[in-house]
Amino acid sequence: MSTRQTVTIQTPDDRARIAAWARNVEAGTVVTFRKKSRSTEQSAKMWAMLHEVAEQVEWYGQKIDAEDWKDMFTASLRHARVVPGIDKGTFVPLGMHTSTMTIEEMSNLIELVYAFGAEHGVTFKEPQQPNSGGAPSTPDKAEDSSPDPSASDEPEDDNAQSSGSFTILDCAKEFLALAVVKWTDEGERDEAFEQGKADWMKRLPAELHPQIESIRVSTRAVATGKRTVAQAKSWLCEVLECKPEDLA
Repeated sequence: MSTRQTVTIQTPDDRARIAAWARNVEAGTVVTFRKKSRSTEQSAKMWAMLHEVAEQVEWYGQKIDAEDWKDMFTASLRHARVVPGIDKGTFVPLGMHTSTMTIEEMSNLIELVYAFGAEHGVTFKEPQQPNSGGAPSTPDKAEDSSPDPSASDEPEDDNAQSSGSFTILDCAKEFLALAVVKWTDEGERDEAFEQGKADWMKRLPAELHPQIESIRVSTRAVATGKRTVAQAKSWLCEVLECKPEDLA
């Protein structure tokens, strides 16, 4: 039996199931309750918009990438504190992760990007307003018997997005493999990354294409020496909401 159980609370039966688990699990079991986190659609929309901002806006005389724009918008939304970094002369904004944002927080972040884009002449390919609510999701299926050690409402298969036998994690792993190749020809390197992008956009559905582009940009930065493999993996784990071992 699974050591973790997941349920979305929507009906009295859901509450009764959780109460039954609580009566039967071992002492020391950890139970976590939290609001539903951001949706896959919101995540894909956010990254698509961040790439459009990165392509169209020059910030104080320089272009910055989508990941940096994400940190800037998140810092603005959360009124983040900035503290001195470990390295002399550096500063670090706190609380930049978006993977734990609720649906409402993510909607507010997307609205903030829209507002910034309107002020700076950004043309978004899909200008429709994001859906901050929507129909409630179907409760996760869970066994009526009590779980072994823990009950948690954390989604277990957020990244099992696929087309046929391919998943977005397969895409990330393939690009990471390209990133560590010792390229001697820049043109050949760039062609390989573009071809990889084209191939994966054929394999995976359209709603995952913004994530494919984000993966390409991040891993290409490793190939060009702008980021380390560890930095790229850390960023991919946040974007794809996965663990480092999932990218091994």
